[in-house]
Amino acid sequence: MALHNTTKDKSVQSIIARQHWVSIGAIVLAVLLMVAVIVVVLFDNNDQLHSNIDHLLLPILGLVAAVTLLFGVHMFSKSERNAQSLRESEQRLRQFIGTIPGGVVVVDREGGLIYANTPARELLGEELLATPLYLQSTHQVYPTELLPVTRALQGESSVVDDVEVHRDDKTILLEMRTSPIRDAENKVEYAVAIIFDITQRKQTEGELHFQRDLFEKMVAVARATTTNPALEPTLKNALEVLLDITDAEHSNLLLADPDGVVLYTMLEHGSPLRVERKGSVNPIMDNGLAGWVYHHLEPALIPDVLQDERWLSLPNGEYSVRSIAMVPILLDGAPLGVMGVSHHQPDQFHSDHIKFLQAAADQMALALRNTRVYEEERRLAEELTRAREVSEAAYRSKSMFLAKMSHELRTPLTVIMGYSDMLLDYSKQANLTIIQPQLVKIQQSTSYLHRLINGILDFSEIEAGRMELIPEKFTVAELVQVAIEEANSIAEKSGNTLVVECDVGQVMMKTDFQHLHQILDNLLDNACKFTDQGIVTLKAVHEKDASGDWMCFMVSDTGSGISSEQVHKLFQAFSQVDANLLRRTEGAGLGLAVSRQIARMMGGDITVVSQVGKGSTFTVRVPCELSLG
Repeated sequence: MALHNTTKDKSVQSIIARQHWVSIGAIVLAVLLMVAVIVVVLFDNNDQLHSNIDHLLLPILGLVAAVTLLFGVHMFSKSERNAQSLRESEQRLRQFIGTIPGGVVVVDREGGLIYANTPARELLGEELLATPLYLQSTHQVYPTELLPVTRALQGESSVVDDVEVHRDDKTILLEMRTSPIRDAENKVEYAVAIIFDITQRKQTEGELHFQRDLFEKMVAVARATTTNPALEPTLKNALEVLLDITDAEHSNLLLADPDGVVLYTMLEHGSPLRVERKGSVNPIMDNGLAGWVYHHLEPALIPDVLQDERWLSLPNGEYSVRSIAMVPILLDGAPLGVMGVSHHQPDQFHSDHIKFLQAAADQMALALRNTRVYEEERRLAEELTRAREVSEAAYRSKSMFLAKMSHELRTPLTVIMGYSDMLLDYSKQANLTIIQPQLVKIQQSTSYLHRLINGILDFSEIEAGRMELIPEKFTVAELVQVAIEEANSIAEKSGNTLVVECDVGQVMMKTDFQHLHQILDNLLDNACKFTDQGIVTLKAVHEKDASGDWMCFMVSDTGSGISSEQVHKLFQAFSQVDANLLRRTEGAGLGLAVSRQIARMMGGDITVVSQVGKGSTFTVRVPCELSLG
C-alpha cells in the first residue's frame, strides 16, 4: 500500500505522470515522422515538382523526428528520475515513521484507511478502524463524535488518554494524539493519529495515587490514635476515621487475649460492648469470620456474606451486612484482635481497602501498645499517689508522735536529771559513798537518753525542713570553752588526754551558737568514745578567701582509724562503720549525720581524713557570719 501523506506528494505524482505521458507521446510522434520519411523515399515517382518538394521536406521531417525522439527520451528519463526520487522520499518517510515509539494511522477525509504501521496493528488489531474503543474504566463504547480521529477530520487537533481497547482478554490503555492535514485550499484531506500504550504508566500513576492516598489516610489514623492516650477514646477516634475514608456504613473492632477470649468490642455509632455479652460475642470467635481472621492471621474480603460460610449473623443484630473487609491486628506477630468495615450492599470493598485496613491495623497495634503503656503509667501514678498519701500520713503521724514525745520524754528526763544531780551533790556532802556510784550511773544514763532524744528530734526537724538557725554573736574562745568543759568527763572516762589549740579565740562569729556547739560536742564525743588511752585534740583556725571569713574546727584522735571503704558510711543516719564498735559504744548513729546537715545549713560542711591504726581528723568549716538568705 503506497503512502501518500501530503498535498505536495500528490502534486509531484501528477507532474511525474504528465512527464511520463509527454515523453511517450513525443517518442510515438518521432516514430510516426520517421515512418513518413521512409514512405516518401520508397514511393518517389520522379515528378520534378514532387522531387523538389521531397528534397526539401525530407530533411525537415527527419530533423523534427530526431528532435522529437530526443525530447521524448529526455522526458522519459526525467520522469523515471522523479519517480525514483519519490520512491526514495517515501522510503525515508517510512523509516521516519518507523522510529516513532507508537502506532501511526492515517485516514482520508471519508474515513478510509490510508496507512497503519505495525505497532498500530499490534495495538488495535488487524481490523484497525473496526476495532471498538472504550471510555477508560467504564466499559462504555467511546462516542463517535468524541473520537480523536473524528475531531481531527473536523479540523481539531487533540490529545486524549482515556481510551482503552480490549484484546485477548486484557485491557490496553491508550493515549491518542491526532492532527488534521490540509490541502492547498486549507481543506482537511487526511487525519493522522499517533497511538501510545500507556497501560504501565497508568498502573504506576494509580499505584502512586494509592500510596499517596494511603499515606494521607494513615496520617489521619495516626492523628486519631494519638489525640487521646486513653483506650476507649483512641478506639472510637480510629473507627470514626475508618468510616470517613472507606465510605463504609459501619466499622468495628474486637480485642481478645491470646486464647481468643473477647476482652473488648466496639461498633462505631454503637455503644461499646463489654465482656458481659459473651453469649453473642464468643460464637463469632468460635465459628465466625472474626475468629477465622484472628486465628489464621489473614485478612478477609467478602463481596457478599450470603455466599461465604465464615460469616455468622448475630441474633437480633443491630444492622444488616452484605459486604465486609476485615484484617487482624498484630503486634510483633502476635494477634491482639481484628478490625473491619461493612456495608449493607454487596461488592463495596476491594483489595485496596484491605491494604489500607492492614496499614491502619498496624497503626492501631502501636496505639494499643501506647495506650497500654499509658494505662500502666496511670496505674503506677495512682499507686504512687496513694503511697505518697500514706507516706505523708505516716510522716504527719511521726511528726505528731515526735512532738508529743518531745514534751512527754524531755519533761520527766529533766526532772530525773535535776534530782540525780541534787542527790549526787547531797551524797557527796553527807559522805554517802555507798550510793554515789548508782547516782553517777543514773546521771550518765539520763544524759545519754537526753542526747539521744535530741538527736532524733533534730534529725526529724532537718528531714522535714523545719529546723531554724538563730544567729547570735560570740567569740571562738567562748564556744571552745563550753565544748571542752562538756567533753572533759568523757575524755577522763576513756583515759584520754584532751588538748586544745586555739590562737584565734578573739575572732567574732555570728551564727547559731547552740547548733555549732552541738556539732563540736558530737565530734569530741565520738573521738573520745573510739579512742582509749590516747590524745584527742581540738584545733581552731581562722581562714580568709575570696568567698569571705571562715572558721575551721578540727577534731583529731589517735584511735583505731577508719578504712577508706567505711568512710562513706560515716554520715549515713542510723549507721556505724563497724558492728563491733556498735556493741562496744553507745549511740544511735545519728550524731555525724545530724552534724553534717547542720553544717551545710550554715553554709559549710564536715570532712574527714582517716588512716587505720593511726586515727582520724574531722574538720568543720563554716562561715564566720551566718547568711539567712
